[in-house]
Amino acid sequence: MPVKGGQSKSAALVNLSRSGVLSLTGFSNYRLVYFLIKLFNSKRDNPYGGQLVFSNHMLDLMDRDLLLRDQIILISKTRKGTEISSIHKQGARSDKSFKRDYLSGEFGALPNIELNQLDLFES
Repeated sequence: MPVKGGQSKSAALVNLSRSGVLSLTGFSNYRLVYFLIKLFNSKRDNPYGGQLVFSNHMLDLMDRDLLLRDQIILISKTRKGTEISSIHKQGARSDKSFKRDYLSGEFGALPNIELNQLDLFES
């Protein structure tokens, strides 16, 4: 069941009772996404194993106390196409900061932004 940013979180509760998959797009509220991750990761609140699938750009969610290494999937565009991989498969250590390692380039999938190639700054 896809849910867009403005819809009620009651859709998550329905999925938890049916062991379904909840797909979120367009959510930018950190506290709401954090709550949903905790809810879906809880064996008590999610006894049937419902799954949460979402995409975002909030690096603070790359927290080892919130998500496991195999729950964080990175997507990168390469010359050959698109590569999809979990940070676990890329050698992430559970005792290190996922966010710091990502920002240092350990896992790839960082945007390649070169300001000198953009026409925005030319007059």
